[in-house]
Amino acid sequence: MNFSWTKYDVVSFLVYADKDYYLVCFELKVGKMFAIDSHMHFDEQEQIDKYGDALVMLRKFFSSYLSYSGNAKLGNAVKESKIEYQQMSWKTSTNKDDSAIYLMRHMETYMGQKLKDWQLGLPTRGLKSLQILRAKYCTALLISDFNCNCEIVKEKTKNHLIACSKNGKIDVDALIANWDKY
Repeated sequence: MNFSWTKYDVVSFLVYADKDYYLVCFELKVGKMFAIDSHMHFDEQEQIDKYGDALVMLRKFFSSYLSYSGNAKLGNAVKESKIEYQQMSWKTSTNKDDSAIYLMRHMETYMGQKLKDWQLGLPTRGLKSLQILRAKYCTALLISDFNCNCEIVKEKTKNHLIACSKNGKIDVDALIANWDKY
């Protein structure tokens, strides 16, 4: 296989730092770097405080990697890329616990389009959408063929649903609370 970084417009990195998940994208052809984050920041200093050196270090390491692997021109473009902080309508100042869910949604829906044209499909308030996404992503992770315990998870789920259905209506809260008993 003949891999070439120059074929790609956007390269994304998942970042976990200070108990928070976010996505960092490099637009290779235009020399831009930006973080896609679910948390609202009110000024540039607050953004700098939040990300600390993480963005600068990622840019440095990615640039060095590209240069070392024979892509000096692209490595230099990444090295010179300006860090931009994006303001998006779905950012929240109250939900600090769901950054991983937002990150998964960001990766699922961002395809390099202009941010103003990006439809994330999440409201800034309300938990129903996040609950649906949590269920969707947990299900995908638990029953994936890549999960070594997939068959155990499916069997426990089946046994639990059978036991719950004998009592009539399936109570989702009880299902979650008693998961480990089956």
